[in-house]
Amino acid sequence: MKRNFLVLILSLLNILLLAACDIKTVEDGPVKSAETTAVNMISAEILEGKTMNEFSVQLNLPVGQNFLLTRELNNKQELLTAVNSTFLDQEVRPGNTYKYAIGTMENKGFIKIQEISVSVPMDMVIKDEVEVTPENLTNWSHLRNLTFLPNSTLFTNGLTLIIKAKYISAQDGVIQSYRLNSTAPRGVSGRSAGEISIKAEDGTGSLTVNMRGEKGGQGSPGSPGSIQKPGDSGGSGMNGGDTGIAHLRVPAALTVSVYHSVGLGGDGGEKGPGFPGFHCQPHIHCHTQLPMPSGPQGPQGKDGALGQTCTSSSSEPEECSIGVVLN
Repeated sequence: MKRNFLVLILSLLNILLLAACDIKTVEDGPVKSAETTAVNMISAEILEGKTMNEFSVQLNLPVGQNFLLTRELNNKQELLTAVNSTFLDQEVRPGNTYKYAIGTMENKGFIKIQEISVSVPMDMVIKDEVEVTPENLTNWSHLRNLTFLPNSTLFTNGLTLIIKAKYISAQDGVIQSYRLNSTAPRGVSGRSAGEISIKAEDGTGSLTVNMRGEKGGQGSPGSPGSIQKPGDSGGSGMNGGDTGIAHLRVPAALTVSVYHSVGLGGDGGEKGPGFPGFHCQPHIHCHTQLPMPSGPQGPQGKDGALGQTCTSSSSEPEECSIGVVLN
């Protein structure tokens, strides 16, 4: 009797020790081991509404298991709720990428089991003139519908613009690197037209892409002459900008015409003025000084280089050719 009771006590102690080891593994073990055993536990799909920029995110989780769900945007994390099947997030903003994580709450805080990133698309309408800026540069790669209204122009300002859209509707819209008279400041080379990439699953209408290099800045002015020397030559004009490169992968129903226009070389710097000279007046003791000539105007800078236009399709690899010159 006593022997059986002793065996029972030893068995219970072994169970408690094993349980303690398991608890320590959960608390102190790396998150990576927990994530490894949680393959495909969470998935997400974007639900599209009927109105412009109406989206929600549905998260699908294992049925019958309870988890905590967090959402992170711009490095700010918030606890949403406890979930055990699906969760519909209707508070997402178009054009943002969210990180959702499921996990449990332990003594050390939230223990992440698995994480998934979801990029919410957006709808955009180009009306009149719109500028691409570093602040809105990432918005163009997650578009549902992109619409160019008549007489509308999107200026890239030489930034790398990557457009990925499900549908593009272009009513004779224009994408252009710089405005027609854009010129670099004095002493600065013209900017390149940069890179423009357009990928659309479907679309209609016509769109023109003008890859314009920026004109180079004017050269420095020449120094004025003196009694002993003429004015200096103006500095050389700065080089114009290249036309960059355009990538196209669009459906046949959307006509995209790409034209290239190199940035002209900048004007030479102004000639240095000469010395005017002077004549002595009667009865004044001096030496007459003849004038010294002005220097020449500086030479014009070099024009930019012609870039490429590259096209591809779902069945054909990308092919590039020298850009068509815009007159």
